[in-house]
This record gives sequence, C-alpha cells and structure tokens, in this order.
Amino acid sequence: MKIYQKKCLAAIATGKGGFQISKIQVQDPKSDEVLVAIKAGGPYHTDYDSLKWEKPIVMGHEGAGVVTAIGEAVQ
Repeated sequence: MKIYQKKCLAAIATGKGGFQISKIQVQDPKSDEVLVAIKAGGPYHTDYDSLKWEKPIVMGHEGAGVVTAIGEAVQ
C-alpha cells in the first residue's frame, strides 16, 4: 500500500532555541514501519524540550491521521 506524496511540511527544531516550517523529503517506510499522514496534532513538553537539543529534529509525536503506506512485514 503506497498512496502518499514524497514531500511534506514539518516543524523542525533548529537546535538553537527556535523552530522553522520546512519542506522535507518523506522516505518509504521500512519493513516494520507504518507511514501516517498527520491530519491533527498537538504540542507536547518534549517538543518544547527539543528546541534545546542542539541538533535539528522534526517536532511532534502527538498526532492523528490516516495510514498511507505500510512496510512489507506489517500485518
């Protein structure tokens, strides 16, 4: 199952105390992964913490969406 776009927008912590909205490349899911198109999300305390982790990281993990691709091992 593969019905998704290869690029999307993401909130990325810059590692320097802020974040930016950037277009990112989406990879195919690995054999044991599921790709979800996020339709709604909310911030969590680790999103705030990630602003200080001194490396770029895609923010967010509290989301709801639609499965758009599954890996070969996913049942």
